[in-house]
Amino acid sequence: MRIYMFEADLYCAPCGEAIAATLPEPDEWEREHPDSASYPVAYDSSEGESDSPDHCGKCNLFLERNLTEDGIEYVRDYVAEDLCTEVEILGIVRQWVDFYGIDIGDCVDEDVKFWRDKNGLPAICMAVQVTA
Repeated sequence: MRIYMFEADLYCAPCGEAIAATLPEPDEWEREHPDSASYPVAYDSSEGESDSPDHCGKCNLFLERNLTEDGIEYVRDYVAEDLCTEVEILGIVRQWVDFYGIDIGDCVDEDVKFWRDKNGLPAICMAVQVTA
């Protein structure tokens, strides 16, 4: 996916291009030496890694960037916290889980028991003491 970096934020292609359309065209030097502080710089979302899932700074579209190991752990922790505070997994978190291939069963400790499913995902859980 093509994304843009501009002024310390990330944007999807439509939003990045819309921002670029409001700015004067970069001169030859700026085109040869792109600087995201002055003009949106395009790159592929598969370049580099992030420590958390990234979203467009304007429309909030999930940008599908690669995650570091810390980023994968961030998503797992987020899912475990969401499940165990009796909050249904938000649509965007479901996108994270699907995109990164994370098994939500691996996100919770062994002492957590799921007791209701919704749309194939555990929606509510409660901590129980595991006994032999």
